[in-house]
Amino acid sequence: MPRKPEKRSYVRQAEVKNRIVLSTLELLKSVDPEALTIREIAAHANTHHRYIPDYFGGKAQLLMQVVPIVRDELVEKIQSFSIEDFPSPELVMFVKLVGWLSINAPSDATGIFNGELLDTLTNLYVGGYGFEPVTARLMAKRMMAGVFSMVMFPRAMFLEEGDPQRLFQLEQRVSIALVEMMRNGN
Repeated sequence: MPRKPEKRSYVRQAEVKNRIVLSTLELLKSVDPEALTIREIAAHANTHHRYIPDYFGGKAQLLMQVVPIVRDELVEKIQSFSIEDFPSPELVMFVKLVGWLSINAPSDATGIFNGELLDTLTNLYVGGYGFEPVTARLMAKRMMAGVFSMVMFPRAMFLEEGDPQRLFQLEQRVSIALVEMMRNGN
């Protein structure tokens, strides 16, 4: 009697989606979003590239799924921030990811900077420097704009070794000076 053929192994959709997301996160540590391809992600996830559009809708939608994970890692990093860590790999990844999405999927990227990351920075300005919430929010946005420029356009800003740390320290001094001016009624 002939043997029955072996059944194909069945991999659940959720497992494949998870592998794709984890592979995307891993690849983004060394590959800019612009250069990252669906085929590269699929190969790293050990799956077929057609599953990415099937499960996510495309590269932009997949990257939008990754944003909250990267943002949460960044928020956690901000909590234990050290000037030597600036700019951290998590920060660089987040900025490059948001930059790519802002250009390639602007309607999807709307509001990425709002939420937990902006709230965390705002709270640091309120708690660390004593700014009023409205002013703290503006300072947080200013900080985010500066960091975004440093990461995305370092050559345009003529950055040299150690400049990011010095710029961050300058931002801290500006914040302290503003607080002193506000206290003195200026």
